[in-house]
Amino acid sequence: RTSPAYAVNCPCCPQVGRMGLLERENAAILNESLRPLCRETIRAFGRALESLELRCPFYLTKNDGTLISASSARAFPVSTFASGPTNSMRGAYHLSGISDGVVIDIGGTTSDGGYLRNGYPRQASSEVKIAGVSVGYQMADTISIGLGGGSLVAMRPDGTAKVGPQSVGYQLTRPETGHAAIVFGGNTLTASDVAIAAGIADGMKKDIDKDGEVCDQRLASVDPATVQAACAVMQNAIADLIDIVKGSAGEVEVILVGGGSELVNTRQSQRPLGVARFVQPPCCEVANAVGAALGQISATIDRVYVASGRDAAEREAARAEQHRRFVTEARALCVEYGALEESVVVHPPVETAMSYMPGRNV
Repeated sequence: RTSPAYAVNCPCCPQVGRMGLLERENAAILNESLRPLCRETIRAFGRALESLELRCPFYLTKNDGTLISASSARAFPVSTFASGPTNSMRGAYHLSGISDGVVIDIGGTTSDGGYLRNGYPRQASSEVKIAGVSVGYQMADTISIGLGGGSLVAMRPDGTAKVGPQSVGYQLTRPETGHAAIVFGGNTLTASDVAIAAGIADGMKKDIDKDGEVCDQRLASVDPATVQAACAVMQNAIADLIDIVKGSAGEVEVILVGGGSELVNTRQSQRPLGVARFVQPPCCEVANAVGAALGQISATIDRVYVASGRDAAEREAARAEQHRRFVTEARALCVEYGALEESVVVHPPVETAMSYMPGRNV
């Protein structure tokens, strides 16, 4: 229908997702579902910038750790909704200078783990699912667990500790809500309380009380056995997360960022197997903002071509010509998104044979 009351968006699946018909359709449906909220969010950002008299283009961060213009984000909001962990990973790289290693971003409710490869988050190579639905979209390979600074701590009847996944969230530092952590004047035992009581979060303790006397007084009633048991649970949870994320038997460097990064016991005696060292870079608590502020613009294209030719030499020549054409297309798209042409770096193409189609389709 032509009436504005019945106006609908008609997305083109190849513009939204990668290879795979069903996955592209799912990604397109998810994208259209997010567009109304994204438009309103971007308008709100625009109004905020205008109130600060900042009349300039602005960008949002993508799921892969790079940037996308506001106008492109309106069309493809699905490219931005899972960018939080990747911002922190890029920030961890900038703050630590470590280009390859595991990043653990610990916030108030969850801990997100991912692997840095050449300074960028490792991309998921297998099927990507959102709420159990397969989507053909580029996503960072990250894992989340329910452990953060506001995670609730309780003891079970058998004497073992339970930490998370429930959390007081934003109420962690607000005693007026009745759910703040003990160290912040509340009466709820949280992971932050346990870490400070165990002496592994001295920085957090000094932020609350320079001399530490107030924290000590507030935590005096906490059972040392509870502290010990909860710390063991937290350390094991982080060790398991690192083991899953790193994906290999060798030792790796682990970069700890986020406001709850001090929940991890970084002493050498407590270092898990497979961890070469823990690194807490300066300003690690704002790694997310650093990663977003120093993000770079990117563009990715997926194309299918037939490797035709009478012999191997002709097929190789045709392949090289296709690669040149795709590189030119990718560079132009990156410039269109706002990148400076002289700064564009093109990564080598990745080829995947399409065995379910006739001919030499790649």
